[in-house]
Amino acid sequence: MVITQSESGGKSSAKLSNVLSRYCSVKLDMNNYLLWQNMVFPVIRGNKLEGFINGAKQCPSEFLFVTVPGSTEIETNPNPNPDFEE
Repeated sequence: MVITQSESGGKSSAKLSNVLSRYCSVKLDMNNYLLWQNMVFPVIRGNKLEGFINGAKQCPSEFLFVTVPGSTEIETNPNPNPDFEE
């Protein structure tokens, strides 16, 4: 199981995937949800990702787009959003 923040991924999704595979060797199936939940949710909470799972937080955009002052044009080379990488 890999939990990602968006289609394009990010450092956090790769980090969480590594942590989950290290600490949770139980594959979720119809008969072991409680065991799986007790192993996975502490990792999710510890990485402060619970809001992304339950819908309380939205994934930040991957890039910050800058509007040129006095214009309606958006910068064509967007800057990476540091919040996306956390």
